Parts: sequence; structure tokens; C-alpha cells
Amino acid sequence: MQEMQTEAESMAFEEHSFFQTECEEHLEETIAFDTHEKQFSDVKNKIYDAFQILQETNLLEPQAEELLKQRDRIKKELDAIQRDMSAKDMLLVQEQNAWKEDRIQSLFLIRNS
Repeated sequence: MQEMQTEAESMAFEEHSFFQTECEEHLEETIAFDTHEKQFSDVKNKIYDAFQILQETNLLEPQAEELLKQRDRIKKELDAIQRDMSAKDMLLVQEQNAWKEDRIQSLFLIRNS
């Protein structure tokens, strides 16, 4: 916003100098303000558009922050679930290995008896 303000002030000063020179050179002629009015209208419309965007941004920002918090919370929950699943997978593998080992020992004992 500050940059836009500085640029607008600079442009206005340069335009004022140019306009003053033009007026002084053509004092007897009728001055047409069409170009200035169009430029003013364009700048006014752009400022209005920028203001509308700023208002919309201000309205949507809290919603965006809430959605980011919700995403982070869901990600934490997902990470916890994935850690739990990994731990349970490891436990399953350990139980399977223990069962296989027990089964092999049982078969070995049956053959040796």
C-alpha cells in the first residue's frame, strides 16, 4: 500500500508539472480534460478493485487460518494413527515369528520323540 501511495504521489507531481507546462504554452486554447478524466476514472476504478480485494482478503483470512489449523490437527491425528499401525504391524510380525518358532520346536520335538 505504501509503495502504491508513493507511486501515486510521484505520478501526480509529474503530471502536474507536465500539465502546468502545457497550460502555459497554450493559454489561448481551450483545454481538454478528457485524458485526465479518463486516467482519473481508471485509477479510481483500480483503487476500488484493490479495496474490494483487500476487504475480501480480510473476510477470508480467518477462515483460511481455521482451515490450516484443522489441516494440522488432522495431519497430527493421521501421523498418530500411522505410528500406531506401524507398532501393531511390528507386534504382528513378532507374534508370527514366535508362532512359527513355537511350531517348528513342536515339530522338532514330535520327530525326536
